Amino acid sequence: MFPFNPESSSCPSCDGRGYERDRDGDKDLCFVCGGEPTREAVPETAMMGESLKQMGFDKLLVSTGGWIDYAGDVLSRLCAHQAELTADDLRSLVGTPPHPNAVGAVFSKAARAGLIRDTGRVVKSARPDAHSRKITVWAVAR
Repeated sequence: MFPFNPESSSCPSCDGRGYERDRDGDKDLCFVCGGEPTREAVPETAMMGESLKQMGFDKLLVSTGGWIDYAGDVLSRLCAHQAELTADDLRSLVGTPPHPNAVGAVFSKAARAGLIRDTGRVVKSARPDAHSRKITVWAVAR
């Protein structure tokens, strides 16, 4: 059986919402008609996740009023002077972003453009308001 979210899937036969395990516990059946889900009824695929991520990024671009482009330009210049960097490095130059997800969007955009790459390492943030949370170390792609 393939994975799906039983609360948000709709039945392709009757458009009923949600599924439950049958009495034997070996298949999922529609609450309304007893039909089995199909792949088309499964909304949570990798493609949908990527689409939702892109939609969120597009909304963020609009709501931050050019801040992401400004911070991206600063990040590009920072990459000319450092081999590795973190969000703390960028925040020290651009200040507090207008949205909590804005810094991550800047780094995601730069990674998609091939400017930086994830090293797989993390360090604790030095910013007091970050409460020592772990942040990604990025390498400049030269």
